[in-house]
Amino acid sequence: MQPGIRIVKRETRNHLNSASVSAGKSDRQRERENVDTVKGWISDWQARKRQLQAAAEALVAQCVMAASERKRGGGELKTLVTRPEAL
Repeated sequence: MQPGIRIVKRETRNHLNSASVSAGKSDRQRERENVDTVKGWISDWQARKRQLQAAAEALVAQCVMAASERKRGGGELKTLVTRPEAL
């Protein structure tokens, strides 16, 4: 990682921009922030994964119940399709 950003405009170099950026946070602080950001992304991804798995399991259970009701000829098929909480 580079500690600062240097802006070069049409053959003129301004070293003050580089110095002002690097005076802010240390490399260790930036690294900690980056690690926290990535950990947050991973946590969000895991939560979404759990939600999708739960939804998929509920859908599979609903399909299994609907198939078994269809074999029996029961009238609860509409209830299962419209109200998944009936599982």
